[in-house]
Amino acid sequence: MHALEKLWKAAYVFHAEGSLEADLWVLDRTLRVLSGDVGQVVKGIRQSITKRGFSGANRLTLEGVADYLYRNRTRMRYDEYLAKGWPIASGPVEGACKHLIKDRMERSGMRWTEQMAEAIVQLRAIYLSGDFDQYWQFHIDQDQKRLYPASWSVVRSSHTQIITQNGTDCAPRRNFSGMPSSDDWTMSKNFGSWIGTVSSPSDVPLCVIPAQLRRGSSPAGPLQRQA
Repeated sequence: MHALEKLWKAAYVFHAEGSLEADLWVLDRTLRVLSGDVGQVVKGIRQSITKRGFSGANRLTLEGVADYLYRNRTRMRYDEYLAKGWPIASGPVEGACKHLIKDRMERSGMRWTEQMAEAIVQLRAIYLSGDFDQYWQFHIDQDQKRLYPASWSVVRSSHTQIITQNGTDCAPRRNFSGMPSSDDWTMSKNFGSWIGTVSSPSDVPLCVIPAQLRRGSSPAGPLQRQA
């Protein structure tokens, strides 16, 4: 906590360095700061400057400490941070900044726009948190919803007929052992919803059909490839 460094500087103005009085003074003000009473600590230091008539270097030191605490008081709500279980020491934060940002963003020759840097940092945070696989599946699902409206369904069928958007059948030209190969499929005359081809004899065609026209098919989940 950087405020401790400032408090020790002030303590050595009021008391001898290394003395018990200096230790107790810092302990008392530290507890006040941690309790959210930064304003009272600032007030006490400024009153001491006036009442005890400090001048010269000692006055400048105390005024500098008081100004620092007052200027950063909105960022020193330690009572709230501790109640939420947040770390208040600077070490973990500085270490996280180095590991999360500097190690990735400040390599030789790198230049970033603010928008791209923000995107990379967010992805790195997800990766370092061990949530990347879950995030990526969510990204795919959301992309599918954007590309293919909810009124449509991606289906996989083992039948040789699948009802399409305009009612045209998706039918093979020929069939070997009841299973189409990668070039066995063609579009009928009015077929307008073909979005992919089979990639191996064990695959089956992918067609997009309105949910209300679905017949004899089962959901296949997110689309895997698009022609």
